[in-house]
Amino acid sequence: MFACKLCNQQFEVIPNDAVPVSQMRRGYQLFRFKNGELHDLREVRIPALTLEQLSARGKRGAHTRRHINQGIRKMGCKYCFPDTAQAEEKKL
Repeated sequence: MFACKLCNQQFEVIPNDAVPVSQMRRGYQLFRFKNGELHDLREVRIPALTLEQLSARGKRGAHTRRHINQGIRKMGCKYCFPDTAQAEEKKL
């Protein structure tokens, strides 16, 4: 997916007949399309994980650093005692 800085249009691919007008700078490259339009395009990458997935991964990593690596089991930690955390969630 490519996004144009000039007109905010999005393109799945750069057309084969598009001619690069300038060199790439700061991730953008200016193209002239066959119909005469100019588009300053940059590749847009879709995130592999959602924010919720990243947050869960961070919490799990913090648990590993603070509890598992140091050999500590902390009361109230849903990763140290998963059965207790599940039982509390069912009560709510």
